Amino acid sequence: DGALRVDVYDLAGRRVRAVLSDRAVSGGYDPAWDGTDDEGSLVPPGMYLIRVEIDVDRGVVTRLQPVAVAY
Repeated sequence: DGALRVDVYDLAGRRVRAVLSDRAVSGGYDPAWDGTDDEGSLVPPGMYLIRVEIDVDRGVVTRLQPVAVAY
């Protein structure tokens, strides 16, 4: 039962979209990003980083995964 965040960043390190911010509970999660920023505008084509951060008993665990956007 820790904090769970999923955010999208551009390669300059700027957060483009907050996808999920919630309390983590047991079970599966399937958050989806629709290629838009926080204002609802489509992001430019290119590479982005999906950052998943969860607060667990041992501390905060963070994973980064690249994703490509093409139109």
